[in-house]
Amino acid sequence: MKGLMLYDLYKFRALYWKNLLLVSALYLVMTLAMRTTALLYAIVWMSSIYAIGLLSSDGGWTRFARALPVSPKAMAGAKFLTTGFYELVGLLYALALGGIVCALCAEPFGELLLSALSITLFATLFNAIALPCVLKWGAGRMRVIMVLIYALLIVALTSLAGMGDGALTGASAWLNANIGPVMGLFLVVTIAVCVIGWAATAQIYAHREE
Repeated sequence: MKGLMLYDLYKFRALYWKNLLLVSALYLVMTLAMRTTALLYAIVWMSSIYAIGLLSSDGGWTRFARALPVSPKAMAGAKFLTTGFYELVGLLYALALGGIVCALCAEPFGELLLSALSITLFATLFNAIALPCVLKWGAGRMRVIMVLIYALLIVALTSLAGMGDGALTGASAWLNANIGPVMGLFLVVTIAVCVIGWAATAQIYAHREE
């Protein structure tokens, strides 16, 4: 499994390292100049998108790995651990940069931490669904699925906003009052989907003939 993860990490360094450094530097300048944490959540999401884009094609690694004592479950686990590593790096970068902004603007760090963790869970949930879909149907169809998911989110947010300020205020108040149970349920759902996604990915690798 270590070799599988190192392969993906080395491929990431070869393909995206310079681009990621440039984007990270841009977020750094914009965040410090605007003194806002609003851009930091995009860093975590961007890290997950990079991971899925990288893992959408294994460059023939599946054929090579089958000549080694590596099970389909280990191959699937390596992919999930690699995407998790990218998300963790994005989360730590966002929290480090956000800590600086919070210190400069005297803003509470707890709100930033909670929001960043929520985005990380959502990105993990999304990747757990996206990874087996990419391996099964390819990157082209996965882009269509991503567009549909974004469209559903936009429709849901637009519908909520269309209900008026009272609905938004009520929803926000309910969420703040029940943040602990909501985050706990979100965590349980994310773990369950990750387990299902890992099992589905292992099955895909087990029956893959490329």
